[in-house]
Amino acid sequence: MSKYDVVIIGGGPGGYVAAIRAAQLGATCAVVEKEFVGGTCLNWGCIPTKALIKSARVAAAVRSAGDHGISTGPLSIDLHAVFARKDKIVSNLRAGIESLFKVRGIRLIKGTGRLAASDSVEVEGANGHMETLAAGKIILATGSEPARPPIFEFDGDKVVTSQDAVAKSALGKFVIIVGAGFIGCEYAALYANLGLDVTLLELLDTILATADQDVIKELARAFKKRKIKVRTGVKVERLCPEGEGAAAYLAGGEKVTADFALVSVGRRPVTSGLGLEALGVAMERGFVTIDEYCRTTVPSIYAIGDITGKPQLAHVASAQGVVAAEHIMGKPSRMDYAVIPACVFTDPEAASVGMTESEVIQKGLDYRVGRFPFRVLGKAQAEGELDGLVKIIGDAKTNRLLGVHIVGSGASELIAEAALAMKLGATAEQIIDTIHAHPTLPEAFKEAAEHFEGKAIHLP
Repeated sequence: MSKYDVVIIGGGPGGYVAAIRAAQLGATCAVVEKEFVGGTCLNWGCIPTKALIKSARVAAAVRSAGDHGISTGPLSIDLHAVFARKDKIVSNLRAGIESLFKVRGIRLIKGTGRLAASDSVEVEGANGHMETLAAGKIILATGSEPARPPIFEFDGDKVVTSQDAVAKSALGKFVIIVGAGFIGCEYAALYANLGLDVTLLELLDTILATADQDVIKELARAFKKRKIKVRTGVKVERLCPEGEGAAAYLAGGEKVTADFALVSVGRRPVTSGLGLEALGVAMERGFVTIDEYCRTTVPSIYAIGDITGKPQLAHVASAQGVVAAEHIMGKPSRMDYAVIPACVFTDPEAASVGMTESEVIQKGLDYRVGRFPFRVLGKAQAEGELDGLVKIIGDAKTNRLLGVHIVGSGASELIAEAALAMKLGATAEQIIDTIHAHPTLPEAFKEAAEHFEGKAIHLP
């Protein structure tokens, strides 16, 4: 029986980061991964979709080249080349992680892991070979998978999950997307930029239901401008392959057809078969219960990432991985979920950190709001990226930031300054006092702070 200080089940952005950090601190580590290192984020989510989104944005830029005085020939998209580029990026990054494992002496074991005891992990390899690993501590990092409600007849081709979609290069001309959360909205923008006719169906009354209302309005306006058909308050009763494509049957008898349909109605934690119940690991609503150290109710077992019920974001999983590894190795690390940026890679992008205005109102806080539209910025005008705004929500008495919400070009990059400001407890006045380079898009953050303080220079 092999023995390790730390055994991690799952090699995604939480698991592999935890392994590297523990190894840096002197631990002997093994990572059990049933498919590929990098998990969903690297192989089917964050990275491949962003590679595809970039290619789609290039296509959109070529279409609008005339707006910049550039003449081009007819646009031609080689989808096989687009997806090959994506695959190469994923492969390179995957190899990078495996190289880091080798440098740190971390053993990567291909197989499916389960808890044999509070201090051991049983691994079944692809060939059926069984191995038991003794562990001083165990970290569960098994992630999540797309939800598959039975009303959707998935076949991996005409009716697909987001995980299927990242490998689907035969797209046709028409697509139905069911679910207007961040994944559904990202794919809607991606497919629209590739030239598909997109219909987005959402059961709730709005897209991106958890976002700030100003973000929702701006993004809905942008989707309309890009001819994405958004239908909210719509119940899909059945979705199935039909003929050469897919058909969605809606409540009320309406039928919507397309070449294929993508279902994005949430993700569920991967905990089945781990052996949690037998060891008494507490769970709530299917998620593993953890404390601020990412420790479960069994002291030798930790859990990180999507299975913990915390925000299902790769950077949260990585942060938890560091905390778990450091706590195991005797450091006083703990998680703080107060400042977590979240990005939606639509076109334009959206990004947020902190509370929405609705959440502030629900908490009964005394607050003020500052806004600044991108269309007023010189840099936005020069780049032809006029959609969007920066919205700052701050405490009316202390002027400290409670939330920042951005829609516009580069929002996923701009949110970092807002997150740092919130983490450091900055006030709107301090943001104003920080000289921002001109002409740049981050000036919108400073201008929104000026509006918050009643000092707007470039607003009437």
